[in-house]
Amino acid sequence: MTSNKIWFFTFSSFVFIIAIKLILSVNITETNEGSGNSILTMLYYACDVGVLFIFLINLLFHSRLSKAVFDRKLFRIIWLLLLMVTVGTITSMLNDKNFLVSFTTQLKLLLPFVIMIALIRHVPNRSIRGSIWVLPTLILFLSLYAYIFLDPSQNRMEFFWPVYFSGLHTQAYVVLSAFILLYCYSVIENSRKVLRNLLTVLVFYVIAFGYNVRTAIVCMLIFFVYIFLKRILENGKIKPLLYYLILSFFILTITFLTIVYEIENLETFSSGRISVYVSRISYIGQRNWFQNLIGSGAGSDLMYSNTWWWEEKGSHNDYLTLIIESGIIYLVLFIILIYRLFKFFKNDLYIQAALVTYLTSSIISNGFMFRPLPSYVFFLSLALIFTLTRQKRKFEQNTHRWS
Repeated sequence: MTSNKIWFFTFSSFVFIIAIKLILSVNITETNEGSGNSILTMLYYACDVGVLFIFLINLLFHSRLSKAVFDRKLFRIIWLLLLMVTVGTITSMLNDKNFLVSFTTQLKLLLPFVIMIALIRHVPNRSIRGSIWVLPTLILFLSLYAYIFLDPSQNRMEFFWPVYFSGLHTQAYVVLSAFILLYCYSVIENSRKVLRNLLTVLVFYVIAFGYNVRTAIVCMLIFFVYIFLKRILENGKIKPLLYYLILSFFILTITFLTIVYEIENLETFSSGRISVYVSRISYIGQRNWFQNLIGSGAGSDLMYSNTWWWEEKGSHNDYLTLIIESGIIYLVLFIILIYRLFKFFKNDLYIQAALVTYLTSSIISNGFMFRPLPSYVFFLSLALIFTLTRQKRKFEQNTHRWS
């Protein structure tokens, strides 16, 4: 098999697996993902094994053919992923936790990265423009199906649009991932700005008013703020403006929260997250240094609290979850992973902006990090954006060479 055939086989396989998970996700609920013994539920989770299997096939065949200049950097990232799995396994053993539970928890976090890594190792010669519409079209169709035929969703004692993908938050993150792909595609193809702006307004309305998922709204705004600030930073003549913008934004935000909201109102607005964050940080501070280094194992972040007294819940902050369950060593390795990806995509502004939205989602809630379904769509989108960008640059170089 040639490198091109391997790429399209890998891409087609990933798209098929993700499509199956999207279609079956209507049977899965966000609040109780592990429940259910039906064949459809088992097939939904079996798709994750399929992702790992396709990645291993890609790694086996592609390594014999591809000698791309960036392979060395990507292999370092792969070894880092293996190191994270090793550390997570040691944590589960030391805490006498179920290995399968620990391993599947790590797969939730790491498998989406695997999809991206497999696809950016080689840039195919054949155009992939038509391929980028497959998942966004499916997401649109299933979302419309939910809107027409399914019951309204409920959150914080309010009713919102019906959702197809497991729950409101997963639905919003899936839509946001598809939006990032289509928005970046329109930029790469120099599409009309009016269409791009209409798409942005439409998706913002759907997320903000249809689903009312505040974390996804913030992530969407951060995506554009990062692009704006990075462009300012790249212009050496107006670097001080970046400082004043950030400083002004920080001051205005703190002033707004202080004046408009009393602390009780702010707590209500955050759905109880603030008090939970404080209690989790206090819990971390009371543990010994060794326990904080290696963590307490998968599931140990699920606790009762004064805020969520009726049910064991996670901290709703993925970084706190990583510290509690996997330890500081694991968190440091994850930060190194993200740092290396930023270095790899140093010339890709929109991919960097998307990675910032990924990181932001996990600061203010349980975001992309432990939601594999939207993360699959997200990292597949980044791989397609990377491929489209490289294909365009290569075409422009060839055109310039022969002109």
